[in-house]
Amino acid sequence: MTGSYGDRESASWWQALERQQLQVQQCTCGALRWAPRALCNECGSFDWEWFTTDGAGTVVTWTATHRAFTPGTVVPFVVVLVRLDAGENLLIPGGWTGDEHGSDLTVGLQVVAEFTSPDLRDGNPSTLIRWTRRNQAN
Repeated sequence: MTGSYGDRESASWWQALERQQLQVQQCTCGALRWAPRALCNECGSFDWEWFTTDGAGTVVTWTATHRAFTPGTVVPFVVVLVRLDAGENLLIPGGWTGDEHGSDLTVGLQVVAEFTSPDLRDGNPSTLIRWTRRNQAN
């Protein structure tokens, strides 16, 4: 990975995305958490490691955006919020690989993470999560 982004808790998460891995933090008490942060919600510990998930989950909700807020943004696009199968409290957003309006989405749809690397931003890699139907994943 060139450059750096994130903070001390999330930098490794971004690096894992560059390797096309979806990771969450796992506390020494066993609790899994995302978004990355220093303190465990369950036990208050500062001790944790990274846990690589299989990227499988179910759709919780989504939103379709039809207005470009920055120049060059292609619209419409859909952002999906997914609950990972690895843990009840693991809700992760990402782009949708299906219909650009989200007409093919339903709550509870089984999906899996894929990774895309659009053009470099400010010279840094920018791998992002995109969700696809589980039975259509490559």
